[in-house]
Order: sequence, then structure tokens, then C-alpha cells
Amino acid sequence: MPRREFVCEVYAPLERVWEFHNKIDSLLLLTPPQLRARILGERPPMQEGALYVIRVLLFGFIPVIMKTRIVVYEPPYGFTDRQEAGPFRRWQHRHRFEALDPNKTRLSDSVEYEVPMGWLGTIADRAFVRRNVEALFAYRHRRTKEILEQT
Repeated sequence: MPRREFVCEVYAPLERVWEFHNKIDSLLLLTPPQLRARILGERPPMQEGALYVIRVLLFGFIPVIMKTRIVVYEPPYGFTDRQEAGPFRRWQHRHRFEALDPNKTRLSDSVEYEVPMGWLGTIADRAFVRRNVEALFAYRHRRTKEILEQT
């Protein structure tokens, strides 16, 4: 099962980075615009057990719905979400925040995923899924820095 790690340093205090990532609506700011992400249904406060339903459009027209639940919640140091239903056979995303100094935070994203459809899924992962996952997290980190380093 592929596991990808993405790390960046944000010139903002840990508390500010946490407050931003602790709101489900921030996901909309961190998702590439071409995916046209929407949060469907209720938006409970971020906490262990909270369930979110997210819809994106792949290739601009294929709707994909992902139900993801917060399975670990450790303010202000991180949380983990796990897909309960969606395009992956398995998807677990661990968000970690570490203060490097009073005004600098390390943001680490660790994602484990498995593409469905056996050997066809393996080919799809090598052909485009992995590249899209990497592009998604590069975008997320770039946007996080743009938003939180403004002031």
C-alpha cells in the first residue's frame, strides 16, 4: 500500500496553523480549484468521530463523493482522517503540526492509500493516481503558506 509523506515549514505560530486546519471549511481553500470541492450535509465541529462528506469533480465533470471520519484528534498537534466510503479502497491521512519556534511550524501530511481494482488499480496508481496525490499535497502546502504567512 503506497504511503506518501509531505512536509513544509510555515512561518506562523503553531496555534494559528492549528486554528486554520481545525476548520473543515479550510479544506475548500486547500483543494485545487479545478476539483470544485464542496462539503455536503452537516459540518460538525472538528473532533474525534466527526464525519464529513466531500464532493469533488474529477476531470471537471466526474462527481466523486468521499465520506471521511476523524479517527484521531490531538489538538493542537494533529488529527487523522480515514475514508469510510469513496474512490479509494483505503485512504488514511495524518495531519501533524510541530512548533519549531514561536513563529514557525512544521506541517507534515502522511497519507496511506490503496487504489481499488487489483492489478488495474496498481497500473492506474503508477500512471496517474500517485502523481495526482503528490500534486494535491504540493498545492495544499503552497496554499497553506500563502494564507498563513500573509500577516
